[in-house]
Amino acid sequence: MLNYLKQSTYETLKSETFPLKLDDDNSLDLVLANVYDGIPPSDKYESFKIELQGPPDFLLRQRIYEFNHEKIGIFQLFIVPVMQNEQGFLYEAVFNVLKEDG
Repeated sequence: MLNYLKQSTYETLKSETFPLKLDDDNSLDLVLANVYDGIPPSDKYESFKIELQGPPDFLLRQRIYEFNHEKIGIFQLFIVPVMQNEQGFLYEAVFNVLKEDG
C-alpha cells in the first residue's frame, strides 16, 4: 500500500510542512495540523482525515493538488477548505482506503 494512504504515516508527520504545487514555478507550504480517526470505524476500510493549515493571504479552491513531501514523496490529494482561523485557512482531506487484509 502507498504510504501516503496510511493514517500512521500522517500521525508521524504532524506539524511538518507539506509543499503544494500551484504551477510549474510556484508552490505553497501547508502544515499538517491534525489527524483524525474516521467515523464510524470499519473492518474493511481504513478511514481517517487530515487537516492542513495554510497561510492567511491565499485561499485554495477545493480540488486535487500535487504535494511533494520530503519523506513520502510526490502524491496527489483532493483537499477542501473548511474554515478560516487566526493562522489562516484550514483544509481537509478524507481517506477511505481498503485495508490490505480486508
